[in-house]
Amino acid sequence: GWWSKEGQEYKRQGGWTEPRFWDDSRFNHDTQPVVGVSWAEANAYCAWLTEHLRDQGLISGGQAARLPTQAEWDLAARSTDGRVYPWGPAFDAACANTRESRLQQTTPVWMYPDGQTPEGIWDMAGNVWEWTSDVNKNGWAWLIGGSWWNDAKNLGAAARDDNNPRYWNDDRGLRVVVVPVSRLGPVLISGF
Repeated sequence: GWWSKEGQEYKRQGGWTEPRFWDDSRFNHDTQPVVGVSWAEANAYCAWLTEHLRDQGLISGGQAARLPTQAEWDLAARSTDGRVYPWGPAFDAACANTRESRLQQTTPVWMYPDGQTPEGIWDMAGNVWEWTSDVNKNGWAWLIGGSWWNDAKNLGAAARDDNNPRYWNDDRGLRVVVVPVSRLGPVLISGF
């Protein structure tokens, strides 16, 4: 019931029952971001999460969990000062899981405390590309932030990639926002 019609078709065609890499020990620790999810799966998760949070009394019926827009994500990563990287103007390998880290996999969220934004938001560059709710004119969804696979030149607050919404990989994940249904103004609650 949480899947869109298009997402249901993707799920059926792909035979998806869980995120890929779910049983891969490099990617399935409790504090690591979930990877191997398509845009359709990320949206289905947000629909499920909305219902779950409402049932638990953690959000009201006037709020919903969803993927952030590029603009919302960008504001959280860059703030109003337009930072190049979420932590500041210059790349620092100690601030994010990137190709320079040579780990070749995701890392636990909060492993790079110096990489958080001044506002306290973690992992907005590197570790995993994050799906956004935005779709381009060709129907491809936008990812933002870069991943452990990318080097310093290809990640950060301005890093973007559009991709087929059916696509999934070990460097793709999601971040969830909770938004009042009646107005804009998200609150970032979690990064996966």
